Amino acid sequence: MEKLITIGEVSNLTNISRFTLRFYEKEGLISSEDRTISNYRLFNKLKTLKTLEFIRKAQLVNFSLSEIKDLLGVQTPVHPCQKVRNILDNKITEINAKIQEFESMKEFLIFIKGKWANMPNCSSVDDSQDYSICKLIENIN
Repeated sequence: MEKLITIGEVSNLTNISRFTLRFYEKEGLISSEDRTISNYRLFNKLKTLKTLEFIRKAQLVNFSLSEIKDLLGVQTPVHPCQKVRNILDNKITEINAKIQEFESMKEFLIFIKGKWANMPNCSSVDDSQDYSICKLIENIN
């Protein structure tokens, strides 16, 4: 019979808070096998520790909990490792798109900085009652 341990023991062995473990259970990433007479959750020690290590390592490569849950539930015909490769390819594509977005934003910010270079700073006290905060930003077209 597999050894069953409480959520507190899982927490102590993994340095993962009980709150996070309950969240993972609620989200379907881990599952308790049984409950004690006092209604404490009991987890399969080996299975739970292995799953939590998988979750931690998948998060290191920027997999979301949703993606991890999907991987944990993968059954035939698609092998989990093939699914990991597919997710990784998608992440690389997403990152390349974000890099392009950041490059465009950087170019825009450099343009604006140059445009603002010779504009005066706003005075901190403005008696004109126009409720202006900063003309630099307010005059962006």
